[in-house]
Amino acid sequence: MDNKQNDSYANLPDELLEDILEDAPKIADKIKPLFEELEQQKRILHQTLEDNDFICRVGDLENPPSPSIDAVDGGQAIEKSIGADTLIAVGVGVEGLVREDNRKWGSVQYKNWQDVLPHSSESNPKVTRGAMNAL
Repeated sequence: MDNKQNDSYANLPDELLEDILEDAPKIADKIKPLFEELEQQKRILHQTLEDNDFICRVGDLENPPSPSIDAVDGGQAIEKSIGADTLIAVGVGVEGLVREDNRKWGSVQYKNWQDVLPHSSESNPKVTRGAMNAL
């Protein structure tokens, strides 16, 4: 490839950018009325909402009762030995985002499961995950 071809190729992005920028005022003239129409529709909608008392200040609203929120999580552990695996699964549930006197649960809820099974790198993780999900 000679230098003339390289120069022409190298200038293509600059030329493309110049063409785009050259047309920018035309594009702006086309899009401006569209945005002006949207702005007008926004004003009309806002006025309609205001006239029908759908817009108010947050300070004027009543405080809704705070719901109780629960979360559940779990974990598993497998201690591998030469001939056997110790499997442990735990499920935990907590309640929060509500005052303590409004809680439905008296404390953190949990269940656990544990067992010793013959060593199996394929089935024991599945058994432990299944036990954790069942808790």
